[in-house]
Amino acid sequence: MLTPKPIQPVDYLIIGHITQDLISSGSTIGGTAAYAARTANALGCRVGVVSAHAEELDNELLDGVEIYNIGAESSTTFSNLDTPAGRIQSVHAIAPVIKYQDIPDVWRKTPLVHLGPVLHEIDHDIVRNFRDSELFITPQGWFRSWDKDGFISATKWPEAKFVLEKCRAAVLSEDDIAKDEQYAQQLSQYIDILIITKGNKGLDLYYQGFKQFFKVKERENVDNTGAGDIFASSFFVHFSRTKDLKSSIEFAQDIAADSVLRTGLNGAPSKNDLFQNLY
Repeated sequence: MLTPKPIQPVDYLIIGHITQDLISSGSTIGGTAAYAARTANALGCRVGVVSAHAEELDNELLDGVEIYNIGAESSTTFSNLDTPAGRIQSVHAIAPVIKYQDIPDVWRKTPLVHLGPVLHEIDHDIVRNFRDSELFITPQGWFRSWDKDGFISATKWPEAKFVLEKCRAAVLSEDDIAKDEQYAQQLSQYIDILIITKGNKGLDLYYQGFKQFFKVKERENVDNTGAGDIFASSFFVHFSRTKDLKSSIEFAQDIAADSVLRTGLNGAPSKNDLFQNLY
């Protein structure tokens, strides 16, 4: 009988579901956890992921990332349809909620912890437990509701104040909050650093009561799936290392701009991509 390999410490922990995304040619893995993990790994972090998904997911593109799967009969499964009016997203299956007790002991004091829910799969109380960690968040999954047919729409997040007050920085898309700038301003009062991405229009930084706009680099757009997660992970890593807001945003914008030249999870950089395109 083989002895299970011991879980090794990491310096970047992401909590959230690795998903199954239905596409025209079949399915592929996705989710904030997948895109952010691959990006942080390329940036030299030892990355761990706590997820709940079915065993059949193909994690080949996450080679080098340690995944702790709490298990699920079915993975959280999405389909996306791009229309002139915007993206229509549906959910077809939902994996179990992740709680603090699901996290391996060796990962509970990881220096950088990234909460990346895609559909309410993280217990809110989890934020009470990372007093020795710098806590970052991409809370898009807490701004989503779905109807009986699985169609997803933007909604308000009642627990936002409780969670955001315990985090160092948050990144979300303007689409996550239905482009409600007044709501963005309200959310910014709960957290030191809030970044609202706006696709090819740039981003807004809310920092200690001030708002600043950053332009985005123009690139051909082959596939922007996961670009926001790639930006967020790049920003979190660079900011945790440098504490320089402006350079961290510009660094993350460079990586996100390069990501849209590739499709699917390949958009998240490999070490080779970073070497060729950034250095």
